[in-house]
Amino acid sequence: MIIEKHIDYFSGLWRECSSSYPLLETKYTPQEQKVNESHFEKVARALKLKNDKNPGSENNSSSHVSSTTTLFRELFTSVFGFENEQLDLILSPQFKLATKKFIKMGRNLDPDLDLTDIFQACRNAWIMNGIQLMFGLPVEITPSIFAYSMLYPYSDNYLDDPEIPQAVKIEFSRHFRQRLMGEEVQPENTYEKHIFGLVGMIEMQFARSGFPKVYNSLLAIHSAQTKSLSLVKSTVSMSEADVLKLCIEKGGASVLADGYLVAGDLTEAQERFFFGYGAYLQFIDDIQDIKEDSCVGQLTIFSQASEKYSLDALTNKTFHFGEKVLALLNDLEGENLPAFKKLIKKSIDSMLIETILLNEDFYTRTYIEELESYSPLSISYLKKRRGKLSPNRVSYMKKIMESVIAEL
Repeated sequence: MIIEKHIDYFSGLWRECSSSYPLLETKYTPQEQKVNESHFEKVARALKLKNDKNPGSENNSSSHVSSTTTLFRELFTSVFGFENEQLDLILSPQFKLATKKFIKMGRNLDPDLDLTDIFQACRNAWIMNGIQLMFGLPVEITPSIFAYSMLYPYSDNYLDDPEIPQAVKIEFSRHFRQRLMGEEVQPENTYEKHIFGLVGMIEMQFARSGFPKVYNSLLAIHSAQTKSLSLVKSTVSMSEADVLKLCIEKGGASVLADGYLVAGDLTEAQERFFFGYGAYLQFIDDIQDIKEDSCVGQLTIFSQASEKYSLDALTNKTFHFGEKVLALLNDLEGENLPAFKKLIKKSIDSMLIETILLNEDFYTRTYIEELESYSPLSISYLKKRRGKLSPNRVSYMKKIMESVIAEL
């Protein structure tokens, strides 16, 4: 497994992508947006009413989750245009059972973890559950899925914490790498003890001698994460090409590890898709975090470019890059792939459109006005709902998670 070949391939793919306006699916008139907003409000009120009740009571807990799922299915079909076949993949009983197991395991591991941390970890578990669907495997939380998902937020949040000195982060990173390589390392604190224990869970499922690429993939994401410490404007001067490669490496290596920790081994075509999919998700995360990254001096291709010009062209390239990455699914064999591909495209396009509209200061007025016509909800309504219930940014899954937690 040579990470550099994937970095070079997807860096080249990015450069080839057009900066022209993307081909998007559905346009909405202002009247249609108002109808959708009215429907959204109705569902939001129903959800608030359910959350205001006591879902933990014996008579209410199981129906609470079911009703929540039904409400979201209605919302996503009628307002956002998802197909039932797509929603069946992520709102299935298997996914809910897997979520419940993940939460229980997370709380048993560390009772001090709050819901936000568990949710952050569970997002990665859902990606890995999706990969199980692609491979025709049972949707479940395996030891490796739990362990890898829980390594983040632990290591990611630690390395992203501005209060922790750089020297301390580098020392932690060195210990972590030694443990990933299979060396005997004594944890220096409770934090490292948790992380080393999670690596041990992976070792129980995948023997190092039989699955070397599993551990190569873990070392690849660790290396990318360590390199990303240099993506701070105040400490380094980096070219746009170097920043692009580091962002692609970090995102690509992350989802590549997802694939290996689900399947144990991957074909070359599977490797390429998962790496590209991870890079694509990293670009989207960077657009979502553009305000925060610009404020703290975190370098991404988007925060770097935003100092000089609008993000219209770069964001268009992101849409086109995603099209090329999803086309790689055509080279794979597996179950549910057509529905899975449509689900990814629909979800990410919706999420990207909402993210762009909520970050309108980084775009030209013309771009925002055109893009708003492809959103089922108007900018004014999105701003109104911001922080309350923003389903395209996976808050709908967080609501389902909260319902599951109430059941425990």
